[in-house]
Amino acid sequence: MSCIPGRDIMYRYYPDSTIPGIFRNRASYYRDDTFMRHRVSDFWIDICWEETYIKSNAISSYLINCGVNPGDRIAIYSGNRPEWVFADLGILSTGAADVTIPVTLQAPEAAYILSDSDATICFCSGRREADNILSSRNELPGLERIIVFDHGDYGNEMITTLDMVIQDGLLNDLSEEIESRVRAIDPDEVMTVMYMPDIAGYPKGIRLSASDVLGELPDLRMLDIHPARNAVLSVLPLSDALERSSDYYRTMYRGGSIAFSSGADRLHEEIREDLSGRSAGEFRYATVPDPATRPHDRRS
Repeated sequence: MSCIPGRDIMYRYYPDSTIPGIFRNRASYYRDDTFMRHRVSDFWIDICWEETYIKSNAISSYLINCGVNPGDRIAIYSGNRPEWVFADLGILSTGAADVTIPVTLQAPEAAYILSDSDATICFCSGRREADNILSSRNELPGLERIIVFDHGDYGNEMITTLDMVIQDGLLNDLSEEIESRVRAIDPDEVMTVMYMPDIAGYPKGIRLSASDVLGELPDLRMLDIHPARNAVLSVLPLSDALERSSDYYRTMYRGGSIAFSSGADRLHEEIREDLSGRSAGEFRYATVPDPATRPHDRRS
């Protein structure tokens, strides 16, 4: 099983210029500390930095064994959950770019994004998203496989589950190749393609590099929205640029922890809860701005 090098082993630091590099630096230090939390029934389940490293590394191994090369496009069609982060880090650590598909989109829009981006693999939440993709299969000759986060028997040879992907990646570990690829990532190359709704037609893709995304961090630090190592409640979709850069990447950059909200019906309850020993007053989260709000007042 791949694991983070022990603290008694000389650690070779990564430049903080790429997302996989930042994550690996933080994971090597915080290891057993909580990185993510998600709700199962009435309980919060903690996921530490090392578990995130192990699972994302296994995903990278699987993708490389499937022939994924630097610069390829891999899609994520899912709502917020820890698996979204596993997939994101797994994809980026191969040198590929991920393509975000808002989970609210229906089959025609999702198929358009997969086709427009030339994605070869798509991670998705569950049966609804998998069925949406399969319904447009004839329009997606370049799509090779679908990886589903939810457990289940999907009855299609094109589909595999994330659990099976991780198991395969652990058995066929390519940590040395991943290490080489992470260190070779050019921060000015495309890291992600984010599709935004367009009232004139289908969603429009915005290509961003690590330099683009990380370039926002100094500005966000000036706002002092997230004190160092604080807890964040993830509310906006991770396919949203604001949520991804501030509540996800910025929290990771500062070694904090991310709790994924169960939804609007439990949001007020979750804000009041004491997550990771922090009071509700110490929580930070992004909110959707009112159209009339000035750009610099977009945070709550």
